[in-house]
Amino acid sequence: MSDHPASPSRGTILVVNALTGPGRPDEHLEPTSAEIEQFIQSVASAHGFTACMKFCNEAGMMDTVRAAAAQSVGIVINTGGFSPASPVLHNTLASTSVPTVEIRLNNIAQFSAFTVAISGAGIYGYKLAIDYLSTIVQPGRGVPG
Repeated sequence: MSDHPASPSRGTILVVNALTGPGRPDEHLEPTSAEIEQFIQSVASAHGFTACMKFCNEAGMMDTVRAAAAQSVGIVINTGGFSPASPVLHNTLASTSVPTVEIRLNNIAQFSAFTVAISGAGIYGYKLAIDYLSTIVQPGRGVPG
C-alpha cells in the first residue's frame, strides 16, 4: 500500500473499436482485443485517465458513442472497415461536446470528420490518441476551451 493518496482521474476516455472477436485476422499483424485493451488501459492510466473500452459491430458504434459521450472527456474510435466519412457517424460525433480522435491500425490516406485522425501507427495509434487528448482536456472540465 502506498503512503501517497491516489490521484483523482482526469476523466474517462471512451475507446470504441469496430474490431470483432477475440482473435486476429492475421496472426502476424493484428493484436487481439485483449492485447488492445491491456495496452490502452496502460497508456490511459499513465496520463491519469481511465479508459472505457467498447467493442461493437459497426451498427452499434453510433449508439455506443451517444450513450457514453456525456460521461467521457474524449473519444478514440477505430472504425475498422466502417467508413469514417459516413454521414451518420459524422453527425453522431458532431453532436458530442468532447474531442474525438479516429485511429486506424493500417495506413489510409483519407480525410474524416474527426477532430484529429491518426493513421498508420498500428496499435501505437491508441497511445498517440490518448497523448493528444491529454494535452487538450482541461482539468475539472474535460472539454477544451
